[in-house]
Amino acid sequence: MHPRIQNQPYLLSFLLFFATLVTGFTQTTEDWQGKWDGAIELPSTPLALQIKLINTDGTWEGLMDIPSQRINDMALADLKIEGDQLSFKLPEVPGTASFTGSWSPGTVTGTFSQMGQSFPLVLKQQDAAAAAALQAKITRIKNLVDSFRIGAEVPGLGLGIIYKGEVIIADGFGLRNVEDGIAVNADTRFAIGSSSKAFTTMGLALLADEDKLDWETPLKKYLPDFKLYDNFATEEMNAIDLTCHRSGLPRHDLMWYATDFSREELYQRLQYLEPSASFRSKWQYQNLMYMTAGILTERLSGQTWEAYIQEKIFQPLGMSSTSFSVTEMEQTDNFAYGYGKKEEAITRLPFHQLDAIGPAGSINASATDMLKWVELQLGDGQYKGQHFVSSGQLELMHKPQMLMSQPLIANPAVSHPAYGLGWFTYDYGGLTVVEHGGNIDGFSALVFMVPDESLGLVALTNKNGTPLNYVLAYTITDILLERDEQDWYELVFGDKEEDEQEDDNKDNKEEAKTTPPLHPLEDYVGTYQHPGYGDIIISQQDKQLVATYYHFSGKMEHQQYDTFKGKTEGEDIVLDVRFVTDRNGQIEALYSFLDASVPEIRFAKQPGEKLSDPDFLETLTGTYVLDNSIEIKISLEGTKLKADIVGQPTYTLEPHQGTSFKLNSLQGFTMEFIMEGDKATALVSHQPNGDFRAKKE
Repeated sequence: MHPRIQNQPYLLSFLLFFATLVTGFTQTTEDWQGKWDGAIELPSTPLALQIKLINTDGTWEGLMDIPSQRINDMALADLKIEGDQLSFKLPEVPGTASFTGSWSPGTVTGTFSQMGQSFPLVLKQQDAAAAAALQAKITRIKNLVDSFRIGAEVPGLGLGIIYKGEVIIADGFGLRNVEDGIAVNADTRFAIGSSSKAFTTMGLALLADEDKLDWETPLKKYLPDFKLYDNFATEEMNAIDLTCHRSGLPRHDLMWYATDFSREELYQRLQYLEPSASFRSKWQYQNLMYMTAGILTERLSGQTWEAYIQEKIFQPLGMSSTSFSVTEMEQTDNFAYGYGKKEEAITRLPFHQLDAIGPAGSINASATDMLKWVELQLGDGQYKGQHFVSSGQLELMHKPQMLMSQPLIANPAVSHPAYGLGWFTYDYGGLTVVEHGGNIDGFSALVFMVPDESLGLVALTNKNGTPLNYVLAYTITDILLERDEQDWYELVFGDKEEDEQEDDNKDNKEEAKTTPPLHPLEDYVGTYQHPGYGDIIISQQDKQLVATYYHFSGKMEHQQYDTFKGKTEGEDIVLDVRFVTDRNGQIEALYSFLDASVPEIRFAKQPGEKLSDPDFLETLTGTYVLDNSIEIKISLEGTKLKADIVGQPTYTLEPHQGTSFKLNSLQGFTMEFIMEGDKATALVSHQPNGDFRAKKE
């Protein structure tokens, strides 16, 4: 055979191999499959987009996201992948939009056409190895989340995570309805409690962007009727003070939690709440100040707080399933019931209506909707490429405004705790964290972000007061950012049984009573009033006192002298009451610790109704004679008794306690009528210089 002909097959193979090197590579499914990022080079500004190519059993499917136009998962039509060529059409886009391009390793270069015009579009494939590593982290996170949830006895959890601009988890775990075995998903609505506060400050930020609010201008300019107990705080407090918890007021939560006071009533009662620290001197969490921030929003916008937040935040973000009322949430087909642990059993708790205090904590939302909120917070004031709020306002809300003495959640890796405007912020092992939790009956929530790492998450649970959300936040952060991992579950939950035993031991050490009450129980019975808190009613059942504060009631056990202690039924709110007497030995007030963060509050005993009853008052009228023959004439004018003494002005008797009355113009003087059956037989004039008895003629 001729040598040239004999070597031809080898030459042909070489030429084919060389041609492959010159013209490109033979594409596999893996070369095309995955996510591709790019931007259409428009004359004005590039239009960023992302496409996802998915191969299922040999069939290609494609989806496109255009963040700036809020387009998600738009289907690619007539999708063709042949050799190194990619083409598709976008029938949902006007103007016969289409794309054709050629593949090279990690890149597709082509042309986007629309309405007869053509624009360059280069797509870059995301790193497959990095994507696989991320997917492994996601799988691990999901496994840990459900394991931790079960260990923490949390019925259900909605979890959403956004990382580097992409939602990597939006899922549900466990049950939203334990009794019927109904599962949680990403769209299940939960009460988010105080995680609502950042929505209120965002509303104020939007008003500031419109020049309707200056954060540092005293509130009196916008709220002329704003009044606190401290006059200096009244005159100087501004919107930053209002929303970073430095008003000087402790929590005073029972004033709204236990009552049916309206938002306006609560606002008007602020002036009667005593501070426990001087203005701007101490960080003290305060829900009523956030309610006031809601009223500020209403006065500046001319809308209710709810309507304003709905229009300015929920609607632009597409938070279509988010609401302000648990009553409204209950009307939907996908919401979680709240639960708590009582007597070692998980028990459903009733919803708590928060309309009056709404700006501090009434929002209900799903993980899906809350991820939109988190995306905005990580977006430097932009959402899906569109301006939402100025970057300066966002920075103001996220940066420290008031230092805290210690973090709310004990964590050895946390330092420099502070509060911004609706957000906690601190250093977590070198990372700046911006977060806010929320707790309300049966629900615990957390929005947690590491802005510098483009990481944000939302964890919504239907268990009362669980720290699980923080365990998940720190664990997930450590995994995604490949930090040295701590066993946060063990740190938080590991010593639970030991702690509970210590608490039991403390309870057992509380010793009892050695002295009887200083008065008959019936002397304590009555209505006691505070101008801010309203009424506490003390009644008697058999041989025990019962304290009732609006929706809460509990039996009181005698402690020492005039002190009693008990717990409200169902809610286990501690009632700690100390009764005090006037100089005549009559019970005139009670002091109560209604909250661990609130100093003793004085409730003045109110006169009995009979002291304003004309029929009863008529039985007290007549002439009473002192031992020195001086007469005291008691008459009735309308519903007021009058006392006339020779040589003195006429005194009006103001109802006091029992059957005693104060003299309206004499401090420290009272007249007490002595009754036999339903008739008055004498009166005793209690004066600073003594007690003087007068017999009725």
